[in-house]
Amino acid sequence: MVHNLSISLKKNWVILLIILLGFSLRLYQYPQFPIMGETADETAWAMLGASLIQTGQPASWSYFGGYQNYIYQDRGDSQAPLVRPALDHPPLFSLFPGFFHSLKTTWDQAPSIKLIRFPLIFIGTLNLWLVYLVARKIFKEKSIAYLAALIYAVVPTFVFGSRLVVAENLLITWMLLAIYLTKSSLKRKNLFLILVSIAAILTKFSGIIIPLGILFYGWQTRKKLIARSGLLGLILGELSYLLYGAMYNWQLFLEVNLSQAGRDLGLATLANRLFLHPAVVEKFFFDGWIILGLFALVGLFLLQPKKYLMMKIYFILWLVFIATTAGEQTFHAWYDYPLYPLLALATAWFLHYIFTQKMYWLVWLGWLLILPTMRLALAVSHQYTQIPALVMRGIIGLGALPLGFSLIKKDKLASKSILLLGGLLLIAMMVVILKINARDYWEMDQFFYSR
Repeated sequence: MVHNLSISLKKNWVILLIILLGFSLRLYQYPQFPIMGETADETAWAMLGASLIQTGQPASWSYFGGYQNYIYQDRGDSQAPLVRPALDHPPLFSLFPGFFHSLKTTWDQAPSIKLIRFPLIFIGTLNLWLVYLVARKIFKEKSIAYLAALIYAVVPTFVFGSRLVVAENLLITWMLLAIYLTKSSLKRKNLFLILVSIAAILTKFSGIIIPLGILFYGWQTRKKLIARSGLLGLILGELSYLLYGAMYNWQLFLEVNLSQAGRDLGLATLANRLFLHPAVVEKFFFDGWIILGLFALVGLFLLQPKKYLMMKIYFILWLVFIATTAGEQTFHAWYDYPLYPLLALATAWFLHYIFTQKMYWLVWLGWLLILPTMRLALAVSHQYTQIPALVMRGIIGLGALPLGFSLIKKDKLASKSILLLGGLLLIAMMVVILKINARDYWEMDQFFYSR
């Protein structure tokens, strides 16, 4: 057994190091960033879970008018009242932060951000491992799997998002499991697909995307058992959620959920949140990797029209869901979180493709798209404003190194220079994660929003 374990560690040491790196970056000063209080949803989820654990009744804060006769505690004009039963969301995700909230105080007290974010570090690390497993299933090249895991482990937007106490981080888990299971040969995979679908819907209403993706995949590939699993998971999940609402207050449940469906919508939602107002929570924040990932996914559609179908289905379904449920000026960035692992997978494939095909003009384009990562690293190091224009142009021109070497027939140097660029980006991303603070964050938001 010891010998087998030793062999396994030798074979998997690369991914183990990547997972350890991803875990460490997520753990480092996780209570400090994202900034506590930027969204009160973290408190809402913790209170919901803690109230279920401590009293058996779901309770939390809410602004919905339907709770007018169900106010548990009026906290004044500046804060939303605590209501009971709180039926805005399904209960499953809330039990994770709720359990840790219960370790310190009663459910109706302000939670410790250090405690309630703690389980998210492990959920985020689990998702990192699942990104690797999914990549190993869908891509032939093991190097793409390593690269996908590394991207998901170190990109600042992905790391910071995985710390936030929001249900989308658990939805990522169910989505990755669904993709993995559809490609696996497990004897009971259809049962697992049903269970994953139910769990997703009981995590948050948007979890309906998980069984829908399974259903569409099975339908398009003519795999009837998978399609049935998605349909059955969808039906059982919805029935479970309806039963949950009926247990506490059916009329209130209907009123609150129908009122959520009445939000103002628009046709510029996706463009506004993905391109014009990118964020990790609500304030302006971007590192360039979302844009690169979107380009990579478009390339995946064009260059591999018949492959990676499950990834493509979930990408489109999440975009449709966001467009049909969020307003044009709703900048709750966590709605986008389930896109992140898909972007990481597509980006890894794209970078591998342009590297192996020696498409050096595309290397330079990719470098230009993720220059904001270099900007962030210099800004949090308080060096950005001191850099002269000549050096700025030099940083922009670094992306042309592989192209330059290829033009003078130095292919080995071209390949090595790509690795150099990757190393610089890796260092820059870790600098951002390790050094960012509230002041840097607010200054970035003020700088871009004021122009």
